[in-house]
Amino acid sequence: ALPANGAKTSSATPTLDWSDVSDPSGVTYSLQVDDNADFSSPTVSKTGLTSSDYTLATGEALPDSTYYWRVRAVDGAGNAGAWTGFRSFIIDLSPPAAPSLTSPADGAATGATPAFDWADVSDPAGGVTYTLQVGNQDFSTVTLTQSGLTASEYTPTSAQALAKGSYYWRVKAADGVGNGSAWSASRSFTVAVGLADT
Repeated sequence: ALPANGAKTSSATPTLDWSDVSDPSGVTYSLQVDDNADFSSPTVSKTGLTSSDYTLATGEALPDSTYYWRVRAVDGAGNAGAWTGFRSFIIDLSPPAAPSLTSPADGAATGATPAFDWADVSDPAGGVTYTLQVGNQDFSTVTLTQSGLTASEYTPTSAQALAKGSYYWRVKAADGVGNGSAWSASRSFTVAVGLADT
């Protein structure tokens, strides 16, 4: 069955999929989704489903929370089987906060491979990664982009060394299900000792 038990998703309308059941008289399925494991007040309750999967409709979109779901088969004579054991999934539609830049300080003079550092960002979905950009003031020209960073710091390699000049840098975060933050505020720095301009 999908999603896997405990899976996290950034979709408010996930597809739930389960194994086919066969019966000579035909089979339909009943589905329940609830934010309580006792299914006392199902958020989504469907009967008469003819397919062994169901994608929540736009009007059934779910907000951030942990949800539980279960299914049972009903044969053509109307006999309902037992409910399956429930599975859970977590919906996370909320992006993480934008990172706060630490160093270099705004307006700092640096070498050609400055150590960029910013505050850690946490998110309930976990798996936070960062993207660092270095460029001109409006980032219409980007000199360096480094994506998928798992640490809240990055030092360019010698192959990424910057030429002398003025730059701006910024960082954004993404959580483990792909929700992206806004870019941080940008900071300026000047490479005082850098690659010789050739």
